[in-house]
Amino acid sequence: MVGMSRAPDPRPTLKDVARLAGTSIKTVSRVVNHEGTVSRELTDRANEAISTLGYRRDDRARRLRSGTMATDSIGLIVINLGDPFFAAAAEGVESVASERGVVLVTASSRASPDRLDAIVESLVSRRIDGLIVVEVGGDIDSLERETSRGTPVVFLDLMPSRPVGDVVLSDHRAAAVTAVVHLLAGGHRRIGFLGLDLSIYSMSERYRGYEQALAGAGIDLDPRLIALDLFEQAAASAAVDRMLDLADPPSALFAAYGSATIGAIRSLQAHNAHQTVALVSSDDIEAGDLLSPGLTTTPQDPFELGRSAARFLFRRLDGYDGPFETHRIELELTERGSGEIRPDARWG
Repeated sequence: MVGMSRAPDPRPTLKDVARLAGTSIKTVSRVVNHEGTVSRELTDRANEAISTLGYRRDDRARRLRSGTMATDSIGLIVINLGDPFFAAAAEGVESVASERGVVLVTASSRASPDRLDAIVESLVSRRIDGLIVVEVGGDIDSLERETSRGTPVVFLDLMPSRPVGDVVLSDHRAAAVTAVVHLLAGGHRRIGFLGLDLSIYSMSERYRGYEQALAGAGIDLDPRLIALDLFEQAAASAAVDRMLDLADPPSALFAAYGSATIGAIRSLQAHNAHQTVALVSSDDIEAGDLLSPGLTTTPQDPFELGRSAARFLFRRLDGYDGPFETHRIELELTERGSGEIRPDARWG
């Protein structure tokens, strides 16, 4: 009738598929669920009927009947999605999730404990199947509470204060020692540190590596050469601007964070100091090898870290209930030029 919408065609059911295929509902169910106990002939007939009718399995109804309440979704919590490292880690997690037909829900904590708690509560209220947490900062009470309720959690680039989940991380302290010792070996004695909040595990480890390397060389820390909480590239640029304006500026910088590295590069270029002040980054950045000089770094592989974390999570979701494991990855220095600038090339 004019002015009335046509009711949608009813969604085809297993019964419809079985009727068209000329077989039982139980047989069709086995084909749909890939149980592998159906003959080739019946499987072909069922699949042909499925294709003809456009049948799709109703996973929500199946879960409700089974009582599992799984949602085929996992959560990922990072500090800052705008940072290249976290973005690449998210892509690694998503690559594994998509292989499993699972949706990834991502949120940014910005290292705020209150925001972390709110995100965890929000994701769990949506009945996500598991969580991957990348350097959230603060305590893990809300995460521990959820693991005790059966939600598996994997910590990526974060060592939790209590063993409540599997851990995948890089050896940040050793990598920082390597980076700063490399600068020291090149003759540098005034080395700036650019980082985030030290409540963040990887940042704390990198800072301790910086301290350790300087102490080993008999060099006292200079608070003017240490800049933290640089969550934005602009903040890192401003911090380097201040350091370069000192009467005794640094001859080298150790950037312990991807966005801080980009901010430092912009400041050095603005001061025409990018070829006279050495720079080593803990994280690689896109096109870092194309800079002049190229960026010296102790590169992680955030994409592969994300994939590894996702594999640990899905192993738990598949039923593994063994002891929590820590997978630690060693990092090596990649020399490209920026970290090999000597102090006698200092600008000014």
